[in-house]
Amino acid sequence: MKHSAIAFLLALLPMVAEAYDVKIDGIYYNLVKKANIAEVTKGDEQYSYEGDIVIPARVEYEGESYTVSAICPYSFKGCNITSVTMPDGITEIGEYAFAACKVLQSVKTSQSLTKIDHYAFYCCYELKEFSFPPTLTYIGIHAFEFCYLLPSIDLPDGVDYLGDWAFVWCKSATSLHIPRSLSMIPQAVFENCSSLEAIEIPETLNSIDKGAFRGCGLKHLVIPETLVGLGTGAFAGCTQLVSVQFPENMKEIPGGLLSGCSSLTEIKVPQGVTKIGNSAFSETGISGFDFPPGVTKISSGLFSGCPNLKTFTIPEQIKEIGNSSFWGCINLTSVKFSDNLQNTGGQTFAGCTSLKEVVFGKNILGISNSFKDCTSLETIVIPYTVTDIDEEAFYNCSSLKTVIVGDAENGSRLKMIRTCAFGSCKNLADFYLYTRCVPKTDQEYYGSGDVFRNSYVNYATLHVPADAIDDYCTTYPWNEFGKFEAIGETAIKDVRIMEGESSAPYYDLNGMRISQPRKGIYIKNGKKVVVNKL
Repeated sequence: MKHSAIAFLLALLPMVAEAYDVKIDGIYYNLVKKANIAEVTKGDEQYSYEGDIVIPARVEYEGESYTVSAICPYSFKGCNITSVTMPDGITEIGEYAFAACKVLQSVKTSQSLTKIDHYAFYCCYELKEFSFPPTLTYIGIHAFEFCYLLPSIDLPDGVDYLGDWAFVWCKSATSLHIPRSLSMIPQAVFENCSSLEAIEIPETLNSIDKGAFRGCGLKHLVIPETLVGLGTGAFAGCTQLVSVQFPENMKEIPGGLLSGCSSLTEIKVPQGVTKIGNSAFSETGISGFDFPPGVTKISSGLFSGCPNLKTFTIPEQIKEIGNSSFWGCINLTSVKFSDNLQNTGGQTFAGCTSLKEVVFGKNILGISNSFKDCTSLETIVIPYTVTDIDEEAFYNCSSLKTVIVGDAENGSRLKMIRTCAFGSCKNLADFYLYTRCVPKTDQEYYGSGDVFRNSYVNYATLHVPADAIDDYCTTYPWNEFGKFEAIGETAIKDVRIMEGESSAPYYDLNGMRISQPRKGIYIKNGKKVVVNKL
């Protein structure tokens, strides 16, 4: 399927309508008569060549001798050629010159070749014999992409330009020589070279661009101090990588740098690092991490999908936590927040299906949609300092039975609780809310405030201060609870004798609303009363 799609795209590439001057011994040429130069070109049909191609050093035409100096763009594109032998006079191979030569296996290059242009050997799936001459200085973008069988990428020291994606999917290459003449490794240039197990980064190299070695088979990585630039995801998806050594002068870890390096069980970053980019260590095999003292933020997705994280204590230096920073850590069972954190971050622990214990810091103010799909969470204690609980904060926490918001000593500062904050919590049994002021919901602003959607709260008990029960009983969605119980009072403090009917509702001591009370003790207007006669 992949090859069919590529063939289709290649068929759409623009064709160069370049007429040839002469055909000699089955090879087409353009002649530059003033310079006595001949350039190999394509014939009058789309696929003019087949079999083994031997290009001569010189050709004779009308009594004149011409030196063969170049292979023009598109010359052999898509042809069924199996091998090419070039003379030493050729200095340039044009763009798409051998693209989609799907049965090409061997190329003997010129020893004076300086330039291999864009897409020159693109999709040469069978190419397995190729030598890079010492004169080579330029390799264009996508030049060897999808050359699946190319065994090595030993670039000569003269190469000073290497195009993006030049060797993508050269999955059989086991060796790579990075020349000292290169100042940077471009974008995705060696992506998915899955057999490449080792590289040596020369000290002359200044930067490695994004995705340069993504998906390679690297096992060990040493980054030199002279390297000043690292791109996003430069070594992402190197699933065999087991060790990384960072330089001590490093100040920033770029986003996605080691994402998907699933065999990497330990990451130590220099103490001078002050910033770690988004998803830098996601889907790795680490079981813990020590933050350098200068890092004050856990970036978005930083540890997402790390299956070996089981417990995590967020250090006091952390003042901000990004979205999805622990998303999908399926074996994480316990997390403790820093006291300096004021918000939990969006979807921070979403999908942490083993999470059972959450300890918030004492200065937490808001809970975002951080715990969605934490299906093992049974009890959550939300500090009195929290003022807002966001939409879907605990959505589909299907094992959640008890929620405690605030405490008896400090009450609760909760002001807002949004739609589906506790939606699909189907085992919710007790909800303790230590505030006399009924929190607002989206009902007031948007006409929909179903905080407990699909949570069957008609079978659950709402525990609130005794003198606020009436307010909760008459306010949606709190009035959906099946039972109401007073908290903060353990004895009857105000007993009154009631004679006759009254419009205010009665509740028994279990919080059940009673439409026709008989003689006994009830709760009315937030106080205990004795009914003697109706």
